[in-house]
Parts: sequence; structure tokens; C-alpha cells
Amino acid sequence: MENKKSTQIYVVVHSYYTEDTRVRKQCEFLASEGYDVNVICLNRGRESEFEIFNLVKINRKDVSRTPGKLRTTLSYIIEYVRFFFFSLIHLYRVKPDLVIAHNMPNFLVFSALFPKLRGVPVLLDVHDLMPEIWSMMSQSRLIKALLLFEERISHAFATQLITVNHEVATYLSRRNKKKYFVTHNGPLTSKAVRSRSYENYCASRFNLVFHGNIHERYGLQRLVSILPTLKERYQKINLSIYGYGPYLESIEKLIDELNIADYCKVYGRFEPDDVEVILANKGLGFVVADKSAQHDLAIPVKLTEYISHSVPAICTDLTTTKLYFEGCVNFFDVTEKNRLFDTVCNALDHPKDTFSLVSKAKEKLSEISWDNEKSHYKAFLQQVIK
Repeated sequence: MENKKSTQIYVVVHSYYTEDTRVRKQCEFLASEGYDVNVICLNRGRESEFEIFNLVKINRKDVSRTPGKLRTTLSYIIEYVRFFFFSLIHLYRVKPDLVIAHNMPNFLVFSALFPKLRGVPVLLDVHDLMPEIWSMMSQSRLIKALLLFEERISHAFATQLITVNHEVATYLSRRNKKKYFVTHNGPLTSKAVRSRSYENYCASRFNLVFHGNIHERYGLQRLVSILPTLKERYQKINLSIYGYGPYLESIEKLIDELNIADYCKVYGRFEPDDVEVILANKGLGFVVADKSAQHDLAIPVKLTEYISHSVPAICTDLTTTKLYFEGCVNFFDVTEKNRLFDTVCNALDHPKDTFSLVSKAKEKLSEISWDNEKSHYKAFLQQVIK
């Protein structure tokens, strides 16, 4: 296929586009290659309906995420369905050459019904496994069965499927009898981050950081809970929290209860472009998520951002993440009560060993970097559009 500016790609994603690292890096790359990239996404409520951002045309619909404390199963359903119909109508009115839908939910792929009836290929990019995520929140077999059905018919409808790593691809292939192309999650940009000296690390090693979505299942509460004990041992220790989510209010309440606001600061929502500033002069980054089927299959984006910015990381012993990064990240068993505390102390007490992990982790990360994968991604799309 000849790469032409007139080749129109429409992307449907139930998120705030500028905050979505995976979607942004794909869209901005395609736009830089001359494709006409149009995104249909959520609107925080104060954003313009249409905007061109880094060559990408953003179409924001009148749907925003329900605030955390008001979030219920019903609110999720209403939010998803409203966005689905806005997207369906929008795609009915345009003539794309390709539609890419990103889950969650999977059924957003059906918003491309009219283009597909006209012969347009439709991709579904599977970020998360909805049945597994639901299992972390409820034991309802009926709802899990419905979500498995939703996944199966959505994946069957798509012309081609993409997912986030080879373990997820294998897992889904067994379940749905489909093939999945892989592009890994990772930092928004592959630009070289300024190298960091051991002296700089030592001077900032007591500056802890957690950044990303704040849900109960991501385990930030277990890190906050050990801060008072860490403070008794390391007087300079402090924690910076960047992010937003339905569990943020509970985290802020816990900080107040522990009376640690002087050295545990919450800075709220951020954009992917802010990550370099956020992670500058940080000593340890944390991925402290619960063990679950979904998390065991994932490679957290925040971990790849810590690595790319030369921040040593402490991470729950998630199965797939260990397969990719064992020997270059400090993993801990989340089921053992004091293991997180012990792992933090070991990292702080042995700075040379901790800092030496950074270069090893960067080598591993380079193997799945966007710089290595973007040409394969483009070639895959070209084959689909043909």
C-alpha cells in the first residue's frame, strides 16, 4: 500500500486522549508518517470538542468519567453506552480507511459497524482483560460469563486484533481461538533521557514516587501505610504521589489518619508529557498492585517509565513482568506482610546494588521499546488496509 496523506484512520478510545500513553504514541507516530489520524474520545468537560494535537485530530464527545465516589456498576454501563452511541454516529458520517478501537470496553469495536459494512477493516487493541478485572471486584459468575461473551463476540467482529505482550496474546488465543499482533506498552517517548550519575542517585534516593491511576487494586495504600515506620529509620524519606482515580479520597484520608502529610504529598492528575519532570531526582518508583490474573499478565507502563528515567523500581512479583525484567527490578511477595518494608529497606541500605539494576533494566526495556516496534506496527496496519 502506498502511504498517502488521504489515508484516514479513525481511533475510538474511552479515555482522555492526552492521558493515554499507548494510544497517543501510536496515533502521533502514524500522524508523523503522513496518515490522517482522527481520535474519538472522552471530554473532561472543559476541553474543546475539536482540537489538533501533535498532528492528531481529536474529536471529544460529551461524555466524561464519573467521579470516583459516585462510580457504580450502573454508572460504568451508562458511561460506556453513551460513548458507544456517540462513536457509532460519528463513524456513520465519515469514510475512514481503517478504524482502530481500544478496549475497555471490547464492544466499542461495534461502533465501527457501518464502516465495516462498507468493507473497511476494523482493529481491536486489547489493553485489559475485562473478565479478569471484574473478578478482582466481584465473584458474580453471571457477570463474568457475560463479559466473556462480550469479549468473544467483540474479538470475532474485529478484522484483526492487537494486544500488549506475548503472554496476553497466548492467553487470549487459547480462550478465543484468534491470533493477536503484539505491541508492548511503554513510555510515550523513546527520546533519550539525560543519563544519571550514581552521585545524583545517592543524593535523591530517599525521594520515593508513585504515579498513575489510583484504584484500590493498585495497592498504593500498602506503601502509604509503611511510611511512618520508614520515617523512623530514614529521616529524609518522603513520598510524592501523582495521579487520580476512584481510590484517591481513601488515600488522602489514610494520609491524614497517619499524620504524615508533611512527607507524603499528593499532586493529583498529570499528563504523560509531565513524567520526565515528575521522575527527575527520584530514588525509588513503586508498582505495588495486588496479585491477580489481570495483573500477572500485564507489564505496567509506570514500571517502564521508571526504568527509562533511571529510577530503580520496586514491584509486586507479577508473573509476566518477572519474565521480562527478572534480575533488574526489586520484586517482592505482596502476600507476605512485611516484605514490602524489607524490600524498601534493602534497596535504601544498598544503594550501589540498587542503582546497578538500572542499566540492566534499560537493556531489557530496549528489546520491547517503541523505537524497535513502531516500524512493525506500521507494516501490520499497511497489510490490514490493503
